[in-house]
Amino acid sequence: MTLLRYVGEVIKDLVIGDDWRMTVGVVALLTLVAALASAGVPVWWIVPLGTAGLLVLGVVRPSG
Repeated sequence: MTLLRYVGEVIKDLVIGDDWRMTVGVVALLTLVAALASAGVPVWWIVPLGTAGLLVLGVVRPSG
């Protein structure tokens, strides 16, 4: 049971982390990519562009 609790805490730290907005952005980005990919749209460029955008927003926007 302690192993299960430890794994749960690690996943919670990875998902929530310091900024929940980044988590929401990553989930939205992956959802967009999955939806467009299932429609047959080439989406290889969306993940790097979205990741760069999230990094910029994370640096520019003050935390808090």
